[in-house]
Amino acid sequence: MYPDLDFSSLLAEDQGDFPMDDESHDESSYENDDEPSNEIDERPRLVMTEKKRDGEPLYKLIFQNHLYWKSKETVDGKKTIWRCNMKKKLREFGLIHRYDNEADFALYCRMIPALSFVRLNDVKQYAATLFETLPDCLDQVASWFEHNYIGAEVRRGGRMVQIQPRFPHQLWNVHQRTIDGQHRTNNYAEAGNRRIQSEMGMETPTMGYFIDRLKLIQRGRDQAHVRWLQGYQAKPKRTKYRMADERILKVIEQYDNRSPIEFLGGVALNFMMD
Repeated sequence: MYPDLDFSSLLAEDQGDFPMDDESHDESSYENDDEPSNEIDERPRLVMTEKKRDGEPLYKLIFQNHLYWKSKETVDGKKTIWRCNMKKKLREFGLIHRYDNEADFALYCRMIPALSFVRLNDVKQYAATLFETLPDCLDQVASWFEHNYIGAEVRRGGRMVQIQPRFPHQLWNVHQRTIDGQHRTNNYAEAGNRRIQSEMGMETPTMGYFIDRLKLIQRGRDQAHVRWLQGYQAKPKRTKYRMADERILKVIEQYDNRSPIEFLGGVALNFMMD
């Protein structure tokens, strides 16, 4: 259907990870220290905490002195702190049936969040190239993604003005993290939370029960730590996810030898949006 891009015969069954979502608003959190200092800044680049709003969990994200709020519905233990909510947008624009039934169209859709693997300084260039290649029916999706994650130039009063995205590129880009072998997801934290909830056995324990269970859980953690000190290996990542990570890393290592469309297509072939 789209002759310029035919990867459908290579579609993979593996799943991937993304770091983004658009349902947030930002506000200043704490002031920058303008005084020069030789001290190491020990503030974390990213912090996530949880609170309730109208009974619904919200996650507060602190990134480079700015706050971002997002709702629980876009948090998935299998994804990153921000989940690229592409499928929700495809459903909103009436395109989900095509995504589920047309392999080449689905690949185009996945190439949009694949921009998170692009070298940081090339994000705008790769996005512009991709948006020119996408079929017209994805124009609304591309506009949503550009507004929230890419940014744009608009003419105002005879001059071009840069419109900043709602989420800075540094917030969701995982190019360097992939090269460095760092986590792209918060799966480990989510798994720990689920395990504690399971071991508690209830959602609203009494204080005494809560303390007793915490002591029991801590003993289990201490035993696991001793096993680690003894040299026992942690349970490895499932083979299909590990192999997908290895393929994505190979694509990134070939970054300078691929065109933007070849690079994005190569990454997009190694994950599925669930």
